Amino acid sequence: MIRSLNAIRWAYRIYIVEDSAILLRLLVEMLRGIAGAFVVGHSAHAEQAIREIPEVTPDAIIIDLMLTTGTGYDVMKALEQQGTTMPVVIVLTNLTMAPHPTWAARRPSRSSRSARSGR
Repeated sequence: MIRSLNAIRWAYRIYIVEDSAILLRLLVEMLRGIAGAFVVGHSAHAEQAIREIPEVTPDAIIIDLMLTTGTGYDVMKALEQQGTTMPVVIVLTNLTMAPHPTWAARRPSRSSRSARSGR
């Protein structure tokens, strides 16, 4: 996949909003390997991202949903309220979430699954 992207002859400006230093470093390294992809800025804080994104006018934002100083939703909503033209948004999260309550209510418990399978 990355090889085929390297053949593309265009520049794509990317801003990253990520509060994990490890994940930020991995994303920047990965994007360096793609011809035409340029990281034009990054932030670990929602407020900083809201200030900087309109200034650097990225083509895409890679944004973490859960930041230490807000959420990715907060950033996107604030940018929209400012009238910022919204670029492509790629949402990330490394949050482990509990199943949706509706799904969990329909899912059979382990004991009932074991009883049906004869265990």
